Amino acid sequence: MRITDIEVITFKSQTNNVSTKWGYGQWLEEPQPSTNAITKISTDEGVCGYNTGGMGGYFGGVFPSEVAAMIKDLLVGEDPLSREHLWNLMRDNHNFHESLIGNLDCALWDLAGRYAGMSVSQLMGKAREKVRAYASTFPNIGGPDDYAKFALECKAQGYTAFKVHAYIYWNPITNQPAPRRPAFPKQDIEVCEAVRDAVGDDMTLMLDPWGIYTLDESIYVGRELEKLGYYFLEHPMHEFRVEPYRRLCNELDIAVCAPEHATWMHYSRAEWSCRERRTSDGSTSTSAASPHAKRLSMFTKPSASHARCTADGSETQRSWARLPRRHASSTSAVSLDQSSITKPLLPSSTRLATRWMTKGTSSCRRAPVWEWTSTGTI
Repeated sequence: MRITDIEVITFKSQTNNVSTKWGYGQWLEEPQPSTNAITKISTDEGVCGYNTGGMGGYFGGVFPSEVAAMIKDLLVGEDPLSREHLWNLMRDNHNFHESLIGNLDCALWDLAGRYAGMSVSQLMGKAREKVRAYASTFPNIGGPDDYAKFALECKAQGYTAFKVHAYIYWNPITNQPAPRRPAFPKQDIEVCEAVRDAVGDDMTLMLDPWGIYTLDESIYVGRELEKLGYYFLEHPMHEFRVEPYRRLCNELDIAVCAPEHATWMHYSRAEWSCRERRTSDGSTSTSAASPHAKRLSMFTKPSASHARCTADGSETQRSWARLPRRHASSTSAVSLDQSSITKPLLPSSTRLATRWMTKGTSSCRRAPVWEWTSTGTI
């Protein structure tokens, strides 16, 4: 079987999500016209593979100009089932960016599943019939009460977990689009408090601020989320550097979900996984924790007690009981001032919950696709 054609099928649709001058989306009441695309890979045996994304989509993808300029020349005539070989061909081409590789790779996996007559999950050796899903908000949907109302609606539909996107590239005071910084962490926490108050303690909650915080703001927000019993803090800072995340993870007990946007897939994820941590005497040691252990630190429900590493490297048992909500005292109050940062609680090797999948990339042969699911009880 050989690839005979690659094309981008465009179609018209409508969207309420329109980009602002700051480059982030804004939700409009009236839908606007939009152009979207589907990538199609055809073969000489009539089997085809498809993937969404690209023009007008959230995930990066293939543009018609790229197909004509470079994709056909590289892939037409190749065996579509040799996905690893084709992935390496694309990786080693100077003009192929990772979103483009990911889009084509997903279409190749879809083609393989159709050829085998089974789903891609079956093709990979699936481990379960269903996974726990969570509801997620669009950013900037209103005040705390609006978020709380939406959370209750999702709970009524049967969702047991809910993720908040609060004020991202948005000024909640003026209610207008804004640059990434300054962020509004205190207003974000007000949203998180309102959601927790509305849904009660039996719903799993998470926050994704989409990289808008500074390190100090991330520490502040993380500690407030710990008081509220949130499950994880996702992508709180930009991911150009790993060191701020290492420091953040040393400060917090809550799982930190990252990286999301760091470029070049599993290469950069490996760098995030193996980080040095600084011990109490100032020396460093290198983490060798497995990727699976890091992923489980976020996606599985902790047991009643869990081994914790202390500053001298020894282990003690720590309780996973949630901190009392809104517990505040002279010793626990947290401000955004640098002086409020306390000594590290946990080494980054045990707290950094690494995301192994790059948006739009299905190179899952290198890691299971559990990015958005819970491996706990369904």
